[in-house]
Amino acid sequence: MSTIQGIGHGDLIEDEKGNFFIVCLGFRQIGTWEAYHHLGREVFMAPVFFQEDGWFTAGNNGIVTEWMDVNLTADEQKQGIYDVSFEKMDLSNPRWCYLRDYHRENYRFEDGVMSLKGTAITLEEADTPTFVGVRQSEFDTKLTVTVSGEAKEAGLTFYMDEDEHYDLAVIREKGEKRVIARVKVGDAQAVLKSVEVTEEDVILEAESTPSEYFFYVRKGDTRELLGSARSKYLSSEVAGGFTGVVMGLYAVDNEEKWAEFKDLYWKQG
Repeated sequence: MSTIQGIGHGDLIEDEKGNFFIVCLGFRQIGTWEAYHHLGREVFMAPVFFQEDGWFTAGNNGIVTEWMDVNLTADEQKQGIYDVSFEKMDLSNPRWCYLRDYHRENYRFEDGVMSLKGTAITLEEADTPTFVGVRQSEFDTKLTVTVSGEAKEAGLTFYMDEDEHYDLAVIREKGEKRVIARVKVGDAQAVLKSVEVTEEDVILEAESTPSEYFFYVRKGDTRELLGSARSKYLSSEVAGGFTGVVMGLYAVDNEEKWAEFKDLYWKQG
């Protein structure tokens, strides 16, 4: 059984060398026997092989798998796995996405620093929080970002929709500064752990596997695990929808104070 399921909406194409392929939509389950997917619908390309009677088969004996034999050179078989960093992307990069309306005045990108102006709108509202994100394209990821500034709340989120998301954030409240890991699934919301921090620049880290997310705060040469959460609760089967998880940077502040993000690096795959 393949982890790639829901194959459909295919188009038959021919390249300049006479090779035939099907380009189609599908999704990847988190495991062979775990029928959940949180990366959204993806585009797949499978090789096509014609038989003597004029009919064809596609993929490996009619099944789309992660690895398939094709008549291409090594350069032509490059995978689409990519890293995300501020060195590679600015606000004009089409990989960035926003929630609903885009308020340009709330975003600045200068000298490798992403500045976000917080508003009173939170991630829990079907509205337009200050948020900029990149779609998660691989199950296994490693992410780090440094957060500073005066916003009441600022951090990163693995976001499916306003009802399902996992947040790792710096919170300023009553003269104290804390880092929290928070999960929201439907009507249930919980802070997994909260730790006090004193550094001006707070380094947040997250990692993911096909089945789980892990959240850390770095302190010097060590890092502290704040908690973990199952990926299936951000899946289409639980949350609904089909667009998949987005990793977002966000800021919230009733007085519209700014948060700063730098040294972003997110390795996918």
